Amino acid sequence: MKLSNGETGEIVFIHREELTRPIVKITNGTFISLSEQRDIYIEEILHD
Repeated sequence: MKLSNGETGEIVFIHREELTRPIVKITNGTFISLSEQRDIYIEEILHD
């Protein structure tokens, strides 16, 4: 997936309460919780 900050990554955990704000692992190995980082969002789903 592509995030609004230009990073790409994959979803690793989806919160039941906030389905559109998952925890994602970006390409450098860092984890970002979109429920905490409210200024970042999923911009595009990328397919292999």
